[in-house]
Amino acid sequence: MANIKRDYIMTNHQSTQEKDLLERIDYGVRRGAAYALAQHKKAGKSVVISRNGKIVHIPPEEIEIPEEFKDVLEK
Repeated sequence: MANIKRDYIMTNHQSTQEKDLLERIDYGVRRGAAYALAQHKKAGKSVVISRNGKIVHIPPEEIEIPEEFKDVLEK
């Protein structure tokens, strides 16, 4: 769902500069989230998310880091 919204926003901007900026911001936010998840996983701490309107605790062994950001595990 997030990708659909992101793609919609990116394609409806006229300026290439705006599109580039939005892509860089999006990448930075996703990388920051991946880094935070990696830190929780390393520390053995769970994360809490909202899934379908319910609070869900994800234990560290179930935290998944997107393949695109696997390098954050090394930091």
